[in-house]
Amino acid sequence: LTGTGYAEVADDSDLDLGTGAFSFDGWAKYAFVNIGSSINTIYTHFENSSTTGFSLNTKTGGILSAWFSGVELELSAGLSEGDWFYFALTRDASGNVKLYASTDLENPATTTQNPIISLTNAANKRVGGDALTTRHYNNLISDLRLYDTDLSSTEIENNYNAGLSAH
Repeated sequence: LTGTGYAEVADDSDLDLGTGAFSFDGWAKYAFVNIGSSINTIYTHFENSSTTGFSLNTKTGGILSAWFSGVELELSAGLSEGDWFYFALTRDASGNVKLYASTDLENPATTTQNPIISLTNAANKRVGGDALTTRHYNNLISDLRLYDTDLSSTEIENNYNAGLSAH
């Protein structure tokens, strides 16, 4: 997916993660284009900021961020313009949320603030943007996966290694 559009995934009960563990991972080519917002959205799992959910974003300066129902995680990932990077966002059964980037899989950003909110909503999910037209992603996104379990650090590293040759 590239450009100013986005792909919309129709709401489905299989995408309702509730209050349990989950993981979301994939690959993107880093880009930040200031088009009236401080973020470019890779994926959003909610309709707008008044809905509980999460989004994964890039910011200027090689920063990867995740917005998780009012809590923001930021990872100074040292991403370089045009380079592919792997990312993973996990929540375990206790509500611990971690954000990983391939530049340093050993040191994820973490939070336990507001972790046990329900990720069940009727919103369509979007790849490459959200409800605001100023937040679309302006580069490539690939191999997105959503799990109803929290991936271990070993599984995250395995997914990263498996995708290296394609990215």
